[in-house]
Amino acid sequence: MQTLNPLPTKIMTPCSSIQPRVLAAFRILLALVLLAVPFGHGPLSGQQLPGFVQAPYRVEEIPGNLCSPSELPFDLSFLVTNTPTSGGEIQLQITVTPTQDLDLISLGFITDGVVSLRNSLDRDLTNLKEGVPVTFNGILDINSTGSGALLASTGFSDQTPCGVSAREADEWGFFVVDDGTTVYTGSGAEIIVELVRVQALLDAAAITQEEAEDMIEDLVTAAGDPDDETSGAESIAGGGNVVIQGFGRWKDSAGTVHPLRRCEVSAFILNGGNLVEVKTATADESGSFTLTMTPAELGAGPRSIFVRVYARNQAANVVNPTVAAGISRTYFRQRIFLNVADGTTKNNENFTFNNTTVRDRAASIADGMLVGSDYQNIVQGARPGVVPCNYPRQDAGTASFYSKTTNQITIHRSKPYAWDVLLHEYGHYLQDPDLFNLANSPGGGHRCNEDVTGRHGKDGGLRLAWGEGHATYLGIAAQLVTNAAALGVPNAGDTSYHSVSARTGRAWQYDNESRDRCVGIGEGVETNVSRILWDIADSAIDGDDEISLGHNAVWDQIRDAANRFTLNDAWTTFTDGKSAEEKSQYGKIWAQNQASAQLTAPVDGLVIGNAPPTFKWTKNKLNKFSVKFYDQDWNEIGDSGDQGDVSQWTPTQAEWDNIRNNPTETIFWIVEGQNSTNPVTGPYWSDCRKLGGVDFAFVIDDTGSMGEEIGGVRDALLNFLSTFDPNSTDTLFQLTTFKDGVSVREPTRVLATIQSQVSSLTASGGGDCPENSVGGLLQGTQAMKRGGTVLFATDADPRPGSDLNGLINHLRSVGARVNVLLSGTCSGYGPTGYQTWSEEDLARAEEEAMGPPPAGGSLNAVDVFSQVAAETGGTFAFIPEVNSSSSGAVEYQNTAENILAASVGPQVVLVTPASVRLGSTASLTIQGQNTNFLGNSKVSFSDAGIQVLSIEALDPVTVVAQVLVDSGTATGFHDVTVRTNLSGSNQEVAEGFGVVQVLDASVTPLLVTANPSTAEPGQEVDVQITGLNTNFDDTPPNPSVSVVDFGAGITVNQVTIVSATELVANLTVDAAASLGFRSVSVTTGAEVASSEVIEFFRVAASSPPIPIVDSVVPSTAKAGTTLDLTIEVSGFTPEEQGTNVEFSGNGIETLAVQVCGSTIVATVRIASGAALGAQDVLVNSGGVLAAALNGFTTQAASAAGGSRNPFRGSTCSVNPKPSPDLWEFLLLCGGLASLAWLARRRP
Repeated sequence: MQTLNPLPTKIMTPCSSIQPRVLAAFRILLALVLLAVPFGHGPLSGQQLPGFVQAPYRVEEIPGNLCSPSELPFDLSFLVTNTPTSGGEIQLQITVTPTQDLDLISLGFITDGVVSLRNSLDRDLTNLKEGVPVTFNGILDINSTGSGALLASTGFSDQTPCGVSAREADEWGFFVVDDGTTVYTGSGAEIIVELVRVQALLDAAAITQEEAEDMIEDLVTAAGDPDDETSGAESIAGGGNVVIQGFGRWKDSAGTVHPLRRCEVSAFILNGGNLVEVKTATADESGSFTLTMTPAELGAGPRSIFVRVYARNQAANVVNPTVAAGISRTYFRQRIFLNVADGTTKNNENFTFNNTTVRDRAASIADGMLVGSDYQNIVQGARPGVVPCNYPRQDAGTASFYSKTTNQITIHRSKPYAWDVLLHEYGHYLQDPDLFNLANSPGGGHRCNEDVTGRHGKDGGLRLAWGEGHATYLGIAAQLVTNAAALGVPNAGDTSYHSVSARTGRAWQYDNESRDRCVGIGEGVETNVSRILWDIADSAIDGDDEISLGHNAVWDQIRDAANRFTLNDAWTTFTDGKSAEEKSQYGKIWAQNQASAQLTAPVDGLVIGNAPPTFKWTKNKLNKFSVKFYDQDWNEIGDSGDQGDVSQWTPTQAEWDNIRNNPTETIFWIVEGQNSTNPVTGPYWSDCRKLGGVDFAFVIDDTGSMGEEIGGVRDALLNFLSTFDPNSTDTLFQLTTFKDGVSVREPTRVLATIQSQVSSLTASGGGDCPENSVGGLLQGTQAMKRGGTVLFATDADPRPGSDLNGLINHLRSVGARVNVLLSGTCSGYGPTGYQTWSEEDLARAEEEAMGPPPAGGSLNAVDVFSQVAAETGGTFAFIPEVNSSSSGAVEYQNTAENILAASVGPQVVLVTPASVRLGSTASLTIQGQNTNFLGNSKVSFSDAGIQVLSIEALDPVTVVAQVLVDSGTATGFHDVTVRTNLSGSNQEVAEGFGVVQVLDASVTPLLVTANPSTAEPGQEVDVQITGLNTNFDDTPPNPSVSVVDFGAGITVNQVTIVSATELVANLTVDAAASLGFRSVSVTTGAEVASSEVIEFFRVAASSPPIPIVDSVVPSTAKAGTTLDLTIEVSGFTPEEQGTNVEFSGNGIETLAVQVCGSTIVATVRIASGAALGAQDVLVNSGGVLAAALNGFTTQAASAAGGSRNPFRGSTCSVNPKPSPDLWEFLLLCGGLASLAWLARRRP
């Protein structure tokens, strides 16, 4: 055994971070002092406790050490007490000697490489006295030849300013090399395993004593290299160049290996006892490099060659701040190639920075910073140079930061893999006055959701918020522009900012695309800044974001702006010279991020009446407001003038008459808001809302494949339009058609004009499939009034990359009911019929910046448009038979006419199934619109031969009727009527024209209905199947037992026979089951019954998550009452400030809103004359809109309500959740907040 002894063993530990191996009480104490999740450079909050270090805030300078390494109050040493043999054991004695009295020293040990601990050495030493050593023993097992290490982490506690300190295990330890013959050991600070190998070379007389001493000096001062490797090199006779080809790689926090892209590489030889650099290279994108060295460059051989792969590239130089300037300051991976002869070639040499040491983690920093440099190369056309990155931070501070004084970035020990943090700091580098001068931050403490004008004054706070928010935006934008997601680095390339708490080690994040976390109010909140810039740049049209400038344009406009230091400067930069309509789009972004006023009343699309409404808004920390009005062409037609610090305004009758009598179809209104505290900021625009708007929007696919459908749509529309008074101008119509492009006609109140436009509808062109249907719906409904009706007809799938959630959110925001007539998809209906996009489709999507198709390539019209209809309260009708039969064409037109009729009164729009056989029984699901079905509803048909056996009202728009079709019933289409007593003599009558077709009797066994008729992958469900001419049976022997088959991917777990014509099948749909309609069969002996319609049963795609209202309790109330509604939501987190609750009908006013987590309590007043019946409940929070369609029902004052479920008569009683007392509610909020506080602070 050989031991290298002349190396120091005292652990030089700066007091910068806290490691986990400490006493439980010590951990709890740490948790108490670490009061909040840190962000950026913010200091600790709360009172400083004895023995803990609180770092002062720095931004201009790199903070000095609060305790230098020489102040560490103990020594640690290792002593080998046996003579180790190859593959054997090493007996260690470990001694800790305090240099002062200490309360606690906490020690933790891990092993790396070829050694392992036989028993744990972790321990906590307490009540230590100065100069009194503590000794304990341990055994290391050598498991194979190679190198290994025992690594130590330490922490201590006393009552000095350096009372808490720790050093990660990677820097300190005891090192071992087993070459199969001899075991070498050594210990010390910043030592690398090669030191032991140098001793071996010296012993073998391969190098001189002087050379060995020079090599040891170089290696000891290196940046940290405990597991670099030494390779023997084969000699190739004949002389020639020496070639070493290899790969620089690094391992992320999850253990995935990545190329160290464009890293710098150097080769050294020993010359006169010194390391001399003889060749450099730069790796390519795959991390591959080649060093070719001539004999003249290398000198007489054979010789040893030292190859170093650096954590340095064209973006950043990651250095060890504890090492003086010089060759060894940059972190590197090194390999020593011994006895290399001329003509030697080495290929595929691997230089991997692992994820276990400080040196290894530096590679992540270098590769991450490269993203920022690449971003600059794209948007600026040049790289800004190499920025020095100090890692890890050496003082007790917990933040990473950029210093404008030294022009260097410092990264905290906990954040080498947090690329969003790295690139945030790179953003500060780009902001530097000597570079692009994009910020003028005064520095100071801040939190992600804090309005820092309160802590730093308005001027300083606005500049600080801009500096931090803009830097965050730059970091996220850099990753998107360079497609960093393709690198596969955890959390890189998405829209969220990810970090890790330096105090608790917990990961945390917030999304720039949504306001999920770190939500604050005002122009002085950094996350409002980053999200506003993101919304301006990104391509997604979501919420109130209608702008897509692109990240290049955002960079150019801010860089070229005269002033670029606050959010107010950004408003000026982006809106100066813009039209009022364009300005309103920016106002929507400012408002949804709570940096300008948010409109709360009246609802969007309010019908313009004679009485002046009251206009209301949320101030969002502004204090000077005016209301402005614009016509449909965005010409200003009214201004309230300065109203001061108010949150509502009611115009006088004269002012209102002047506004509403303007000859315009739609009036837009916005609120201008300022903050008059010096420096004055604003006026910012709020979001905008409409008064009036389109009543009926017709959005029609007019491609050539719609040849069979276009006639039915045209005739249904003309029949509907013929019911209007030709002399009236009360109704506003708009027609939109689409192919690959969209054609939006001007809205019109002239009946003859819309009739002429509809009469001209023809099917032509298109050529390919899919079509721009989502774009047609989005553009064709921009001018809708609240509660307007949309008739949408297509036979094709939507284009890849279509933003379904953005479309649904838009349709909800305007309160539009979208009724879908779908007659086909691009490639069939069965389980193999869901489209996979062609190369041509994908190329076109890329050219038009639509983005890639959804995962798996599936975007089927049935799935997409059934959800659009469901989420907007409309009707979804799938009628592929229009293309194959005359009866299908009749059904198609009848459905269109019923949907249109529903817009002016209660109407039955659809019956499923749409056809029944003579002599059969069937379960018919009757779907209404604008209906209020109750337990007393009665169903009848235009032919008495269709006998109603029983009915069940499921909700205000759905009734299920069990019917018997008498053999004497006339074949053909029949009407249905549903009568419902609302109160007293108030009866609702809903009719459906030609909604049920009676077909001839059949002797063939048939499956008639499946209920439910859809299921999702991964779902287990009971499906009720009714048959005709069937003999369902579950009586053995086996041949006569009914066997149900739903096709591949669906397992039938159990079949329960109810009767010869009814059974219930319990199914499990496999998670990987193909989507589409299924051909279902039931085999009973020789009898095979199958469905005769395409749409009998469908495996439907899981609905993408969108914000929804899950429940409203109570769901009914009397007119003329005031009450609290408890509203549960999911899919988003409502904001405590700025959450509004609205209703689709007239007469319900929201008086107050309280938010606690996902629970909202809204106090509402229902006027005595409020509209009766079901209404939508709308929750608007920070630009996110959630809805409960038909979620609340207003009953007449004399009606019983509130505690009884009206939909199932006396068969089902419910006990509504009582409205909480306000104090109980506040107590609940306080309790939840306390639990969250405690959970967040647990170490």
